[in-house]
Amino acid sequence: MRELVKRAVATALTAAARVVIRRHTPTVIAIVGPVGKTTIKDAVFASLAQLGHTRKNAASQNTELTVPLAVLGIPAPTRSIGWGAAVCAAWWQTLTSRTFPRWLVLELGTDQPGDMERFRRWLSPHIVVGAHFPEIPPHIEFFPSADALFREDWSIVSTMPAGGSVIVQADDERSEPLARSFLPQGVALLRYGFAKEAEIHIRGYRPLFSRRKGVPVPRGVRGEIVNRLSGERLLIHRPGVLGAHHLYPWAAAAAVRVALGFPLAGLDAVARRTPPTEGRMRLLEGKGGMVLIDDSYNASPVAVRAALKTLASLPQSRKIAILGDMLELGEATAQAHTAIGEHAAQSASCVIAVGVRARRIAQQAQRAGCRQVWVVTTAHEAANLVLSHPQWHTPHTAVLVKGSRGIHLEAAVRLLLAHPHRDEHLLVGSKRSA
Repeated sequence: MRELVKRAVATALTAAARVVIRRHTPTVIAIVGPVGKTTIKDAVFASLAQLGHTRKNAASQNTELTVPLAVLGIPAPTRSIGWGAAVCAAWWQTLTSRTFPRWLVLELGTDQPGDMERFRRWLSPHIVVGAHFPEIPPHIEFFPSADALFREDWSIVSTMPAGGSVIVQADDERSEPLARSFLPQGVALLRYGFAKEAEIHIRGYRPLFSRRKGVPVPRGVRGEIVNRLSGERLLIHRPGVLGAHHLYPWAAAAAVRVALGFPLAGLDAVARRTPPTEGRMRLLEGKGGMVLIDDSYNASPVAVRAALKTLASLPQSRKIAILGDMLELGEATAQAHTAIGEHAAQSASCVIAVGVRARRIAQQAQRAGCRQVWVVTTAHEAANLVLSHPQWHTPHTAVLVKGSRGIHLEAAVRLLLAHPHRDEHLLVGSKRSA
């Protein structure tokens, strides 16, 4: 019965969204891919909002129920009884709206086979931007193979009209061939990334530092984005985050501007003032001045490896990795957690594993020579372990917190904040961040 109700609600919302798009003919930009969609969506939105009326999904609301609501600018209900009212609001908005955004920036999620097919029935995006497609992606347990998941994501390209553009990450060797396999006639392809062949090229990445109690601490990143088609260059600063991958969303945003025929001028100022997305390598101040890296929103093997590599690169003498379960990896679960244990031992002086699956991280880290390894079951236990060692509470300590969304490691971040009343709204799930 519940599934029948869901289907009925989805059908009603989709029909309303289809009608309003036909009425107002906005330019639709779709963001797809297993890793990094939300940060790209946020960057593209911020870039276009400077140029005209733009709308996006809230947070990671990328399902068949929430994407139509995003199109209509209606918040998703927080309780199941609110969906009837949402359907009524959707149709009222559809039939009475006189103004509408020029651009819709929509993150499309594919958790199960057939998810993208449901979007393809009513969405025909003018631009499709691909995020990262790692070897072992999240949600792989629901698909026969990683390739099947990737093809599901890229299949939206087949609905694009002539004159559109597909934007792929040049550093991801899987993306371009898959995108081209769905590419309709008359649709262009642009590449972004660090690779030399990228039309929107990233170079010169470096982390930025300030001092806390006389100790160098990271405060953000910078890099240059070059439009090789026009020769335009921009120096991008991203305060409050860490990791080279934080330049990808802004290169993707630059590619969207190029595809729409706009110059890159002003994108540097937008990047500097746009707040970081919650729980994605966000820099916060921990107890006693510790460097707290909040990467608690989600976790996949490639993302955890990148986070650990970034942790290892910091000048802090003590590096603590709080690592939670990586969920929905299917048959790759055991192997992936064991491999992360090896990386953790090379990157951190202390490893705190949270969850049943993460035990394999701890076991392998210990075998690989890490001397300080703990296994706990909850985020609170992990935070309390750090809090029980006051000698760690200095700017000489960096703490990385990363795990799948279902492990809720943002609770550990909250307990480790130096200024919880000031910074709590910056965390995943806080009312002001949602």
